Amino acid sequence: MKGDAFGPASGDVLELVDCIGNEQDVSECLLGTWSEPDLTSPQYSAGVSCLSSGVGNIRLVNGSGPCDGIVEVSLNDRWNRFCLWNFDVREASVVCRQMGCGPLVKIQEIVMGDTGVGWRTVEDTYCSGTESRISECSLSVWSSQPCLYNIHAGIVCSTSAISKVALTDGSSACSSKVKVLLDNKWHLVPAFEWHVEEEAVLCRQLGCHFAVERAQIKEMSIDKRRNHHTDLRSIYCVGHEASLSQCSSVLSKGHQMQSGEAEVLCSQAGAARIRLVGGDSSCSGRVEVFYQRAWGTVCDDTWDLNDAHVVCRQAGCGHAQRAPGGAYFGPGSGSIWLEKLFCNGNETAVSQCAGVVSKNSLCTHSQDAGVICTELQGDGMQSEERRAD
Repeated sequence: MKGDAFGPASGDVLELVDCIGNEQDVSECLLGTWSEPDLTSPQYSAGVSCLSSGVGNIRLVNGSGPCDGIVEVSLNDRWNRFCLWNFDVREASVVCRQMGCGPLVKIQEIVMGDTGVGWRTVEDTYCSGTESRISECSLSVWSSQPCLYNIHAGIVCSTSAISKVALTDGSSACSSKVKVLLDNKWHLVPAFEWHVEEEAVLCRQLGCHFAVERAQIKEMSIDKRRNHHTDLRSIYCVGHEASLSQCSSVLSKGHQMQSGEAEVLCSQAGAARIRLVGGDSSCSGRVEVFYQRAWGTVCDDTWDLNDAHVVCRQAGCGHAQRAPGGAYFGPGSGSIWLEKLFCNGNETAVSQCAGVVSKNSLCTHSQDAGVICTELQGDGMQSEERRAD
């Protein structure tokens, strides 16, 4: 809201705030300079009005079934529609996922016309594609004004999800090029939007160990001699899913694969042992895992309480109280084995979680993860190293 909507302000003026919309804090946006107010010309302060409640349910209406129709979301106990202009495949794939449908097939333009109902609209939406619900995305500008040209977003989702995965052209059951089975047809997976999160999920789905990040740039090489096409455009996982079928995905019939085929390399050896180093007791300290016959640390990039709960359980301690990062218990040395860890919190050992290992980690030891667990009553074990069951 502009124009001193909440009355005139005083003090210095921030001349520019430029955000994409997915930032967690205003300090992450592009900010201008602070200046004293110019008393010779009028200046007006910006304001904001937020919804009193969060995003509620979502539904698809006026379609032929439960997996297609106009997208509506409940805000402040009222149904609202999305303007098409800032609603893309990532947002639409999240809606398909939340509705329990298969991959996104297409986005439709829904023109309301002059006689349409005066729907409130969500004018701007930002999703990464990995979210499980639209409420996890950034939604902004809830408006009573119609969309530009009164065009709203509709989607068509597949009614079936990815049912199987297979590796081809590989000498190992845990490394090769990836293809997936959808609607009784095998599809190649493009490498362009294939990331370590998807690799971590696939490795766990295959019954292998952590995904191995080779820490190299995946070049987008165009091979004109082999002009591959696929109907599967992209898959978006956050890393915690049990299989690729639980991730968001997008179908695009005849999509040209200019980036080559997605590949996965899973470790055939897990991290069977952990230890806590540098803490005040056997139930606190820097987390280290034993991998490839050497101890190494865990990066705090995706480190959270769910990961810490599993570490505490494997260490024979109580529940996790804190999951500090930033080398809280001092920096380790040697390799940073686990660059990312994706535990759901109910696993009995770190080796059962999805994760990414790297010999050339992009993390530094200033990002070593730690844990603070409660101690079990009557637990006399003081050993630093405890083997998983």
